[in-house]
Parts: sequence; structure tokens; C-alpha cells
Amino acid sequence: MSRFNSIAIERFLRNEFSQLSGLPDGRLLDLGCGTRPYCQLYERRYGLHIAGDYTIRTRIDVQLDAARLPFPADSFDVVLISEVIEHLPDADMALAEISRILKPGGLLLITWPFNYMMHEIPHDYARYTEFGMAMRLDKIGMKIEYLFRRGNALVLLWAIVEFLSNGLCESLSRLPVLGKVFRLLKDPFLFVVFDTPYKLYYLLTWRSTYAAQGSVGAGIKGWLGHLALWHLGYCVRVRKLGDV
Repeated sequence: MSRFNSIAIERFLRNEFSQLSGLPDGRLLDLGCGTRPYCQLYERRYGLHIAGDYTIRTRIDVQLDAARLPFPADSFDVVLISEVIEHLPDADMALAEISRILKPGGLLLITWPFNYMMHEIPHDYARYTEFGMAMRLDKIGMKIEYLFRRGNALVLLWAIVEFLSNGLCESLSRLPVLGKVFRLLKDPFLFVVFDTPYKLYYLLTWRSTYAAQGSVGAGIKGWLGHLALWHLGYCVRVRKLGDV
């Protein structure tokens, strides 16, 4: 499941940042940056980019609490918060803080899981539908400009098979003698059986899926659309309303 999500989020963010014009004096906040997996997508586009997180897993610029951001109002052009919102005890306060520090017309790039296993236990608090997130954002003067759902029911089923296969491979790798063989074969096996189909899925469906979605509730009617009711998560571009 993590492989599909990683590919989907990276593809979405690469597409979003490629559409943004360079801002040599622009300011970007990577909020809840973790191990900073997406820094190569934005670091050369903005004059100032700040990596912040509550916990320190790698080199960061500032340790912070998302519900009490230590920045003045209207100070960032872009905020990136990826796979973080579900771990925040007060997500509404964090979103309000993001809105506060964004300049009018500024962008929030946010991703979060939907049909996904519990993780980082016990700090996994919520799953948000697109309608619930849109309602929260509307209350603080922010509007969803583009929404992308990660996969559909078929992809979700295959991701669950991946999860079970990964667990089986982990168990086999602990066998006394054959474990060494399974440890060597695990990564190549998972790459061929799961990474390759996921990449082919995006290669074949990215343009049509990207065009069919885009707004809250889009592309979920009809039999094929109903497949999208089951998916792994969201990638969303949000605009802070107001004069630029």
C-alpha cells in the first residue's frame, strides 16, 4: 500500500510544482516534512523553503507544532503538508494556522489517506472524505481548486494483496535456512509484482483520471465512477481566497 501511495503522491506533486512558475523570492513551508522525501521537487523553485516537523527524523529547519505555527500572518506562498493531517489531534486548528500564514492567493498542497490501514499507532486519529475536508477549508476561507483520488476499488484490492504479500515475505525471511534466500528475493519480487503494475497504471490512466476528477464529487457517478468511491487517499491543491 505504501508503494502505490508513494508513487501517486510523488506524481501529483511533481505535476503541481512543474505548473508553478519559479519564485526566486517565494517562500514555501514543508509542514510535517518527515524525512523530506519531496524536497527535490521544490528546493530550487523558492528562495526560501523551510522544513518543519514536530519530531526530528532528519535534518529540519524548525521543530514546531502544526496547531501553533511560529510564523507571522501572510508569510508563505505555498504550504506542503503530506500524509500528516490524520495524525494531528486538532486538525481544524492546524488548518486555520495554515490559512493564517499563507498569503492571500497562496496555495496549500495537501495529501491524506482514506482507505488505509492504521499507522504510526497510537497517533492516527482520523480519515477525511473530500466533502468533510472541503467543509473544513471553506470555513477558514480556503477553496479546493483540484482534487485527485489515489486509485479506485481495484487498486485498493491490489494494494491489500501487496500488504499481505509483504507480511508473508517478512515471515518467510525469518526461516532458519531458507530465510536468507527469501530476504534476497523479497525486494525484486515486490518490485516486479507491485511497483511495475502501479507505474503502468499511472502511465495508462494518469491523463484521463486527472481530467475526469478535479473537483469535489467529480467522476463518481455511474458504474466506473463508483469504483472511485473506494480509494487509498487524496492529493489536493487548495487556494487561500483573497486578493493576490
